[in-house]
Order: sequence, then C-alpha cells, then structure tokens
Amino acid sequence: MIRMNRVNHIEISVDGGATWNRIPNPGEPGFSSNNGCQNCSGQNVNWKYSWSAANGTYSIMTKAVDNRNVPEIPAPAITVSVQRGGPVVASTVPLNNATFVAPNSTVTINWNKNVDCSTVTISSVTINPAPTTWTNSSCSASQAVFAITGQSEQQTYTVTVSTAGKG
Repeated sequence: MIRMNRVNHIEISVDGGATWNRIPNPGEPGFSSNNGCQNCSGQNVNWKYSWSAANGTYSIMTKAVDNRNVPEIPAPAITVSVQRGGPVVASTVPLNNATFVAPNSTVTINWNKNVDCSTVTISSVTINPAPTTWTNSSCSASQAVFAITGQSEQQTYTVTVSTAGKG
C-alpha cells in the first residue's frame, strides 16, 4: 500500500524565514479561507493570515508541512513595505511663534518626508487673517514655500497646515 503525503499545515514567515508562524488548519480556532470550508480535506484551500505590521519592510514566505512534519523548500520571499501615516511638519521658516517677522516674508514649510505637492495648496495651508495674496510659490520633495503680500506690520498671523499634505 502506498501512502500519499498530505499537507498537514501551512507556515508563514514575515522576516525572510528567520521565524515561522503556523497558520490554523480548517476547523481550528483562527482558521480562515476564501471559500469558507471548515473541513477542507482533498480540496484546494486559499489560506489567509493577518498580523499587525508596523512600518517597515517585510520578506514574506510560506511553506507547506506534510503529515510526516517535513516542510517544503519555500519559494523566494516577496518583499513588501508598510508605511503608515503621512508626512509631518519638521520645521518652518519663520519658526513657530516667531515675532518681529518682516511683513510679506515668505513662509517655508519642511516636512519629515516627501509630500505630494498637488495636495499642498492654499486650501491645505492657510493663513489667518488673510493677507492680500497667499500663494504656493514652490513645492518640491519635502519643502513648500508660500509667498505673501499685503500683511500689516502690527498684526499677528497664524499659518495652519492641515492633514491634506500627503506622502
């Protein structure tokens, strides 16, 4: 009698094979498949695996382990990058809460990473009270410069950067 080896379970690695996590089998707590089967003997099953990934780069690999506990040689890793959160303002010129700034000076905003300049507009970066003109004179990579005209010397102005600036 010839015994066929069957897949006992699937394992996944998110660190290029340094560590492996067992994916639950059909009928076990935590099992999830795309076809909803709970007893999948003899069926092709697409497995699902979820984990809380922090920002970073991951090398994902999977391998089947047979009923003799012999793992297959995994295929090369697939590399994915996770990046949550958009750019944040790293610095400004003039500095935050600066006083005695010459009227009609430009305002420069520097982000901690590149921004999508199409989202950096006079709607996403506002000044209050509004001067005669407020324009985005340049934006490149992680920096935007806004030009101002019509400011009063004795007025306090507040520039607000919304979350519209995206990476």
